[in-house]
Amino acid sequence: MWSGPGRALQFHVELYDNVARARKWIDQANGRAPVNSVPPLIAQRMRLMSSMGHVGVQLMIDGHTISTQRDDESVLTSTANMYRSIGLVEAEYETLNKGQTHYVSHHVASAVEAAAKLAADEPLFPTDLPCPEGLIVFEYPILTPDLDPKTGAIVPELTMPLRAIGWSTQKVHARRKDYSDEDAANGVSEMEQLDGIFYVLYTDRDAYMDLFVPGASKLFPDYYGEGFMPEIGEFQSTWCIDTSGWAFGKPWARSAVDDETFRDEMGQGKIHNTVAYIRRFMLSYFRWTWQRLLVAQTYHPSRPESKRALRAGKPLEDGYVKVLRLRREVEAEQSGRPETDGFYFDHQWIVRGHWRRQWYKSLGPARLEDGSFNADSHRMVWIEPHTSGNPYGPLVVGHEVVAAVR
Repeated sequence: MWSGPGRALQFHVELYDNVARARKWIDQANGRAPVNSVPPLIAQRMRLMSSMGHVGVQLMIDGHTISTQRDDESVLTSTANMYRSIGLVEAEYETLNKGQTHYVSHHVASAVEAAAKLAADEPLFPTDLPCPEGLIVFEYPILTPDLDPKTGAIVPELTMPLRAIGWSTQKVHARRKDYSDEDAANGVSEMEQLDGIFYVLYTDRDAYMDLFVPGASKLFPDYYGEGFMPEIGEFQSTWCIDTSGWAFGKPWARSAVDDETFRDEMGQGKIHNTVAYIRRFMLSYFRWTWQRLLVAQTYHPSRPESKRALRAGKPLEDGYVKVLRLRREVEAEQSGRPETDGFYFDHQWIVRGHWRRQWYKSLGPARLEDGSFNADSHRMVWIEPHTSGNPYGPLVVGHEVVAAVR
């Protein structure tokens, strides 16, 4: 448990400091240093990159989260893998140097997670982002689905604790729409560069050891057995577990399969369910902040926090950390009484949380010139669970009865 914005700020500063030191080493080494001398952070990024397939292609080779080919030194220490790792460090530095810290409590994260489960496969738009760069730090880790290291199938009993998500706006690789065999024959690249976000997922040593290792070593002793943990133990207290890009305004859909046959669906624009899980969570969180279900309040760093940040070379300013609270709690606190709905009924009832597509005039017309639906001017907004009706009337709870009859 990492309670309080101060702890989130500490995590952001420490991670920034580690990435900044790795970036400085890269500038000084300039390709001349031997691979076995790289800092621990870069070594971990190299192992991650060796597990992620080809550059610009969303491909899990066989589902490993930390390293697919950790014993293959030729892959790990290849020039291409080193350049990819350096690119990841540069992207992290950009995110952490400019990004806001978003501390999200367990209560809010649970509510966003519940909304994400009901979310559709919606495109991401620039107007969804609360800021161009940011780092979300969770009070309790979010447990994300993980994969069988041999088949790539999702294993419900195996979860990876997600401690933080960082993102930055930049050009990302995306698969071309309607890419054909003729395009391939003519040498047209399957990928194109579009505006979007690049995001990075982090875990921490304690959460990893307490929440992932027991299940992994029990379910897959041959892979997550002796020889694996000492390797991880050499790394710093936080490491990167996944990265991906997400183009703005590009339609996408979850894959119907979770195993190695997913590769056959990649050409159809399908997204693996582990990636879809993160996308739906991030988009739900962004939409919550965008539609003011959450209220961002400025956090003023304490004197010790400011001193630690100054020693790390990153002086803090007011507003660097945003504390996110549910709007209904803030408004109730300010008014000294709960929100009411009026006296139109003699009872009250529970309205379940649900998504609703809302048109926003500032984003364009609701319909295009040909009368078709304009997706760019609409957003799916989350209607949180609430009671409706007369707040002083009895609560009437509906109960569904299903009868199987001949």
